[in-house]
Amino acid sequence: MNKLPAFLLAQNKKARPDDLYIIHTRQPRFIAQAITTDLFNLEQVQKEHLVNINDVDYSIGAQTRVDGQLWALVVLEFYDNIDVDITSIGTGGLMSRMGDWFHAQIKA
Repeated sequence: MNKLPAFLLAQNKKARPDDLYIIHTRQPRFIAQAITTDLFNLEQVQKEHLVNINDVDYSIGAQTRVDGQLWALVVLEFYDNIDVDITSIGTGGLMSRMGDWFHAQIKA
């Protein structure tokens, strides 16, 4: 069987046709939501989508701009125990790679 791509773009057209989701298939596995916003509302969007890890709430994700539209990519839930330093997920390469990947998908 071929290896799954690291990121998948998902949409449920019947339940929530306007919502876009990103599924990360590798460790740590998570689902994120792509939300269009603007600079004035970006912080509010991030505060509304917190992930609780070890009894602490975190805003984890990325942002990217495609054709003038700002997208907030916010992690909704992790599906694995997070054994690593949570700051390395948020500030490390994983969220940056998600933002770059999403930009390329939307731009295509």
